[in-house]
Amino acid sequence: MNLEEGQKAVAIEITKNEYIYFRIRRRNEMAKLIVKFSNDCYVNGPEFSSSYSFSEETNSFLTDTGAVDDESIIMVNNFIQKHKSLHKDIHKIFNLSEDYKVVMLEYPLELHLPEQSDDVFAKVFASNLDDKRGPGFGCEPFSDGFYKELFNVFQVEGDVDSDIRGSLCGNFEGYYEFEALLRPEGVLWDTIHYEEEDF
Repeated sequence: MNLEEGQKAVAIEITKNEYIYFRIRRRNEMAKLIVKFSNDCYVNGPEFSSSYSFSEETNSFLTDTGAVDDESIIMVNNFIQKHKSLHKDIHKIFNLSEDYKVVMLEYPLELHLPEQSDDVFAKVFASNLDDKRGPGFGCEPFSDGFYKELFNVFQVEGDVDSDIRGSLCGNFEGYYEFEALLRPEGVLWDTIHYEEEDF
């Protein structure tokens, strides 16, 4: 090995060591689990015709006149009233899309666990039917009855129009890509594990 090749080898070794140090430091600094949802995820539910906003006073979605003009919103409001004792933000799982005039299931862009284990979305997505997700969320999901009634809000002829995708990373080797489905019994996950990114 000549001098130039030796210098290159040393430089590569230093760079690799810096990379390894960065990976270890990042792993120690990050949450035990980070759930990242794709920007274009969706769960579409029933349609509605009027414009609604959430009333903290009544814990309901209402029109400007305080009315409810759509059966779909009555169903959403009934769900909120029944389950509001489970979490103070239970209404936030519903997004009444003014663009599409459909009830949609809301989701966060990221969940950091265990720091956000009390977040309503952490509780919703903690469900792990058939134990297929891999990493645990470190918090208890809602009850089976909760998911059955949530499914009924969004289902059309026994199926839910949805596309829930993203990734899981944290204090473990590699990362997971996932797809998830809302089922009457909870959330069904399908994950693929990948090794650490190539250097």
